[in-house]
Amino acid sequence: METTEKVFLDIQRKRRKQVKTKAKETGQWKCCMFKIVRKNRYCNISRVPGSLFCGNHLPITDAIASKKSQKYKITTRHRIPCPVDASHTIYEYDLAKHVLVCNRVKDADIMKKLPYYSHNINSGTHCTSEDEDKMSVNTARQQEIATEKEEESDHLIPSTKDQQAVLKQHMSLVLVN
Repeated sequence: METTEKVFLDIQRKRRKQVKTKAKETGQWKCCMFKIVRKNRYCNISRVPGSLFCGNHLPITDAIASKKSQKYKITTRHRIPCPVDASHTIYEYDLAKHVLVCNRVKDADIMKKLPYYSHNINSGTHCTSEDEDKMSVNTARQQEIATEKEEESDHLIPSTKDQQAVLKQHMSLVLVN
């Protein structure tokens, strides 16, 4: 029975494909005409009125006439890439609102609140702000001064090997006399 079900499903799938290709050829296809190359198919979202594409795949050069604020005022709305995450587009007039609700911003805020998160921990010094640069220069200079003092004090106190050598020499002189 499984083989007959598979055959039946394959036949249905082929019929749906044939209907879609006929609709595309005759111009009756009502969905977006954006070709998704990775999946080798067209987008299945319905078109924006007056365009061949859906709102997600609408080219930047195209403009859409829309109804606004119940007055049926026709305006042109342009989509621009999101400044936070360029993987999606937004309407230009909606930019200020979108930046507050963009999922990428929310994810970053959640990440910053985690107790183990440290901003730019693996970035190196080229990603720090100017204040942090000034502070890091001051602390770096202080560390240099501290290491210089340690080195000077290290030179004043002989190492253990030197101390042992001096003791052996002193003992040999004492024993000889």
